Amino acid sequence: MEEKKKFLSEENYQKNKAKIKTIYKVGFVISVPMLILAIVLLIIGISKQMSMDFDSAMSGMGFFVGGGFLLTFGMAILGVSIKLATFAHARDIASFAATSTVPVVKEVVEDVTPTAGKAIKTIVKSVKEGITGEDNTCPNCGESVKKGAKFCGNCGENLVKQRHCPNCGEEIKGDDKFCPNCGEKL
Repeated sequence: MEEKKKFLSEENYQKNKAKIKTIYKVGFVISVPMLILAIVLLIIGISKQMSMDFDSAMSGMGFFVGGGFLLTFGMAILGVSIKLATFAHARDIASFAATSTVPVVKEVVEDVTPTAGKAIKTIVKSVKEGITGEDNTCPNCGESVKKGAKFCGNCGENLVKQRHCPNCGEEIKGDDKFCPNCGEKL
């Protein structure tokens, strides 16, 4: 099986470093004059548009004479020059993004990891429990216990929660809201 070559790998970058730097320089050298030309065209187009009278604007040639063409052409050149400048600095932008975000992500992961391990274990167990339907989780230690077990095998927690009426002491089964013996609200 043929191994795919990574275009942006460090090895390919080192091999083609001169070529890539030349492309970046050309992109930068072309983008700066284009940007200046776009700004000049936009300024001229705006000034012509502002100085044009109503009759000229309504004539058929108003778009070309009044600066509309210069505005449109200037905007197109501005867009192309911005794309070229972005391309010329793509590696610098990516490098900056990587060096500025990686330490933050690493710090967050280090802060979260101690508690995340237990939480992830609990989530995995809950998912397993939901899929198989065979296990319950101990509310005290989080260990998996068989369905129907009365005590946790790990910590000894009583898993059968018994409720008693505060008035007469009768055991309450289920989710009753009133005591079936004396009628006391629970």
